[in-house]
Amino acid sequence: MEFSTIVEIRIGHTDHVTDDQRQAFEAILKDAYEKVMLSLQKQGIWCKDIEKVVVTNNYREDVFAQAKEWDIPVTLSANKEYIGVAKALYNHDPENPKWQLFFPSILLPSNPDWLASVLTVYLSPFSQMILPQSLRQYLGRKLPAYGFKHFTSLTLSGLCPAIHTQQLRNLVLNTEIVTVEPQGLFNLFARKLKRGLYRYNANPDKDQLWLFWEDTYAAMYNLLLRSVDIFVRDGKIIFEDKVVTEIVNRILMEVAKITDSFTKGNEYTYDAFEKGLIDFLSYFRIEITDTHLEDSFYIHLDKNPKDYFKNLLVDTEPRIVCFMDILGFSQMIEDYEQNDLSTVLQDIQKAFKNAISVLNYQAGDAKSQEFLQYLEYKTFSDNICISLPYFDNETDFLANLNLMVTFVRGLQYALMTLGFFTRGGLTIGSYYSDQNMIFSKALVDAYHLESKKAVYPRVLIADNIIEKLVAYKPASVKFFSLESSIIRDKKLYCINPFMLMKDTSQMIVNLFNPDLYGVDSDSEPLIGILKTMTSHLGDMLQNQLIEAIPEDDMQLQTIIDYVNDRKVQFRNDRRAWAKYLWVEMLIAWKNGQIDSKRFSHFTMPDKEV
Repeated sequence: MEFSTIVEIRIGHTDHVTDDQRQAFEAILKDAYEKVMLSLQKQGIWCKDIEKVVVTNNYREDVFAQAKEWDIPVTLSANKEYIGVAKALYNHDPENPKWQLFFPSILLPSNPDWLASVLTVYLSPFSQMILPQSLRQYLGRKLPAYGFKHFTSLTLSGLCPAIHTQQLRNLVLNTEIVTVEPQGLFNLFARKLKRGLYRYNANPDKDQLWLFWEDTYAAMYNLLLRSVDIFVRDGKIIFEDKVVTEIVNRILMEVAKITDSFTKGNEYTYDAFEKGLIDFLSYFRIEITDTHLEDSFYIHLDKNPKDYFKNLLVDTEPRIVCFMDILGFSQMIEDYEQNDLSTVLQDIQKAFKNAISVLNYQAGDAKSQEFLQYLEYKTFSDNICISLPYFDNETDFLANLNLMVTFVRGLQYALMTLGFFTRGGLTIGSYYSDQNMIFSKALVDAYHLESKKAVYPRVLIADNIIEKLVAYKPASVKFFSLESSIIRDKKLYCINPFMLMKDTSQMIVNLFNPDLYGVDSDSEPLIGILKTMTSHLGDMLQNQLIEAIPEDDMQLQTIIDYVNDRKVQFRNDRRAWAKYLWVEMLIAWKNGQIDSKRFSHFTMPDKEV
C-alpha cells in the first residue's frame, strides 16, 4: 500500500509564513503520519478500508463537508471535561466500506499526546472489524432505535471497538497516557442527564422515546465510552459515588469479556451486560422494562429532574428570575445605625414572611406545594434575587410563573405597607447558585431591566416572558389570573402589586369553571346543567373568599400616606418625586378614580379557533 497517496495535508496560505516554510511544515507532518501507518501495517493492525488521512487547518469545516457528502451524522466533542482532537468518518456502506480520518494541523508530533491520539483514530476502523454482523448494522445508526434489543446492541457496537482500540493502543504504546479525570466525566454525565430530563419534560408533544435516546441514553453512553481509557489502563475506574463506580466497572468488565469472545470466536451472552445498563439507569430513577416486542420498551421516570444532583452539580438550569432593589436603602441603613428605635431590619424580614404566607395560601394543593419547594430567594444589602426553576412547557411554565408573580406581588405589597418601595425586573434564563455565589445570565438581564428601564417603583416583565404568554392558550393564562396580575404601562409590562387576594381567590374559583377546560355544552344538555351548577358554586366560593380576605383599606391608606410623605420629602428632586407620583397614579387607576390611558391589564391576543 502506498501511504503517500493516502495522507493529504491541507494547509492553505497563512500570513507571516512563506511558501517554503509552509511546504517544509507539510513535509514534516506527512512523514510523521506515514511512519505510524507503516508501523501498524507491519504489525497487521491496519484497516485496508481507510482511503484517506486528512491533516487540515480547517478541521471542523472539512469534517462536516465529508459527512455531508456521505450523508452521515457527525458530532465533534467539545465540553468542559473532554475535547475530541480527531475524527474517524465511516460511509456506512457494507458493500463498499470507506473510512476517512481527520486531524487538525495544530496537533503536532512534538505534542506528548500526539501519538496516542493518532493511534486511537488509526486503530478505530480496524477494531470495528471484530464486530459480528449482528452488531455491524448498528455502526453509525441514526437514533432512535426503539426495541430493547436495539438498546443493547447499539451500545455494544460502540463500546466493544473502543475497548479493543485501547487494548491495541496500549500494546503499541508503552508510555503512560494522560486521561480525563474520572469525576470530571461523571460531572459531564450529570450535567447532560439533567439537561436532557429538563428537555424531556419541556416537550410533552414530541416523541418521548426519541428524546430518551437523544439525551438520556447519549449521556450514559458517553460516560461509558469516555471511561474506557481509564478502565483499560488501570483495570478499573473510580468515581466519588461508590454505587456508580461498582455498576460502571461491572458494565465495562462485561464489555471486555464480550470483546474477547468476539476476537477469539467464542460464544457470548449479553445478559449480564443488559442487567448492568438497567441497573445504571435504575440508580438514577429511570426504569427500563423490556416489552419483548421488536420495536418497543417501557421507560418510566419517577423523579423530578429539578431534584437531580442537588448541591452536587455545578451547572446552570432554566429559571424564572426576579431582581429587586429597595429604593433609598442606603439612607435607611444609616438611620438604623443612628436610631435605636428604627425597625428597618425587622420590617424587611416581616415583609418576606408575609409574602410567603400569601404564597402558601395560594399554593394550598399538593402540586403547588411541590412547585413552591423550589422557590429560592437571596438578599444582599438592598438587592433581592428570587428564582424558580421551570420546564419549558405551557403547564409547568405558567404554574411556576404564577407562583413567582404571586410571591413578588406579595413582597412588593408587604414592603409598601412598611414604607419600602421596590423596583425590579423579571425574566427567564440560565441560573446557578450556592451558598457563596450566584452565576446567572437571567439575573444579569433582570438587573438590566431594573437599572436601565424600570425607572419607577415597578417590576418590569421581560419580553421573553410576554412572548411565551401570548403563544399559549388564552384559557390557560386566564386560569392563573395572569391577565390581572400583569399591567401594561404604555409599551412596557410590569407586575401588579395590588388586588393580590382578589386574583388569588379568582384562581381558586377557576377550578370550578368548565369553560377553562374546553367543556362543550352545546351538544350535551347534561353538560350544560353541570356547567351551570359548577359556575354557581364558583361564584359562591368567590364571594366567601373575598369577604374573608378583602384588601385591607387601612393597609392601602398606609401605602398612600407613605407615598405622600415621599412626595413631600422629594419635592425639590423632580426625578425622585416622579417615582412616587407614578405609584399614586397607579393606585388611583386601580381604584377607578382616574380613567388613565396609561395603564391597562394584560390581554391575550385574539386567536382563531
